[in-house]
Amino acid sequence: MAFGFFKKKEFADIIYMNGHIYTQDPAFPWATAVACKDDRIMAVGDFDGMGEITGNDTVVVDLKEKYMFPGFIEAHGAPVLKAFEDKYLSINSEWDVEPIYDLLADYVDECDEDVVFGYGFNEEILSRFDTPEDAHRALDEIEAERPVLLLGISGVHCWVNTLAADMINEAAEEDALEYLTTSYIINVLNPLDFDEMEHVIQEHADTLTDKGITAFFNAYAPDYFSNLYLDGLLAAIGEGEGDIKQRFLGSTFINRPFNPQLILHRMITAKTNCVELNNLITADFMKLELCEDDGPGKFSQEALETICLEAAEKGFNIHIDAKDAESTEKAVAAFDLLRNKGYKNNTFVLASKYHQDIQGDESYLPTWPTELADASVFSHVNTVEDAIDELTIIAAELMGMSSELGSIEKGKRADFTVFEENPLDQTLQRFAGMHAEMTFVDGIIVYDAEEAAADEMCDMIFGMQV
Repeated sequence: MAFGFFKKKEFADIIYMNGHIYTQDPAFPWATAVACKDDRIMAVGDFDGMGEITGNDTVVVDLKEKYMFPGFIEAHGAPVLKAFEDKYLSINSEWDVEPIYDLLADYVDECDEDVVFGYGFNEEILSRFDTPEDAHRALDEIEAERPVLLLGISGVHCWVNTLAADMINEAAEEDALEYLTTSYIINVLNPLDFDEMEHVIQEHADTLTDKGITAFFNAYAPDYFSNLYLDGLLAAIGEGEGDIKQRFLGSTFINRPFNPQLILHRMITAKTNCVELNNLITADFMKLELCEDDGPGKFSQEALETICLEAAEKGFNIHIDAKDAESTEKAVAAFDLLRNKGYKNNTFVLASKYHQDIQGDESYLPTWPTELADASVFSHVNTVEDAIDELTIIAAELMGMSSELGSIEKGKRADFTVFEENPLDQTLQRFAGMHAEMTFVDGIIVYDAEEAAADEMCDMIFGMQV
């Protein structure tokens, strides 16, 4: 009796051929075809050599000699905050109360929304008031007819006027709540209309695809903005409006020494919600901001190391933005401790302009500080090659995803960015302004410039007819 233990022959789902494919694989830097199966790269090389994996159902796509690169990863900046920047009053976390009052007064005169909403103040300001009611009344002097909601920089504390406080307390009494959370307060006041934000989120995703971005690191955004952005992405999929256009590489933002168990709860909850999303949405990072300014937000070395140890033990990666030399030394000491404790598989990133001054072996990946103003890699490199490296292999390493992204190699995720012209033949300034022809996530075309232009033309013609 014979048993047919034979491996079933596998065929590619799709093959992209007749392209100039820049692989970022030193052993095989250029190819003309790439084959994909499911969401992975199955083979890289020449189309003529892919006959054995080309089946009857294999789709073959002609790239028409366009230039394909690994999908670009935005590992710096604050893209989620950028998406909502016109929808709230942006408050500098370094400001004292008087500049905030002046800014809020000007904003109130221009704002026609039902809720006056701002974000970014330093929560330490609230300690200036003897009672919560005093804090409410301070905002009443600027706006008392509409609810005012200011969200602190960490996303953990709110500052509201009396009208908003009354609305919150009334809702809490109806719901029989004893304790109020920031998420509950925001849900009661509902400062941003979800249907409108869903459109904003899709427009922002389109803007990123136009730049060739297939993944981005969500730095600095508090839970409210992060969850709103994710809800918008998932709602669009549920309504059949397309696929996720960029991988959302999430982080939990911490800027003061909270209880480590509360931090872990937030991170584990976020990561659990991502389990079934096939690496399209992740929550693997704790994002810490360190600054040596005096106040309750200052980390002691012990507090920093305790929080980092707890996060590393649960398998989280850690990204620290150190704002000064002393904070940089603290971060380095914490990372050294983690490595010495045996945490070899976690990714530790230090974003600081001071790390080059630290002596000794690096236990972390160095990079420049996070740019809240959304500055791109082009202000930090000198050549196009360096820029592409930063957007691909280096960004993948910083995100702890070198085995998944960053190069076009067998077994990696099928994320690609395609250009009509070769970026390597351009000046750095010209490359910074180039538009992608197509972007792919998991082998699926999520953006096609020709199709987008045709849709825009149809919309314009339809609008003229109406």
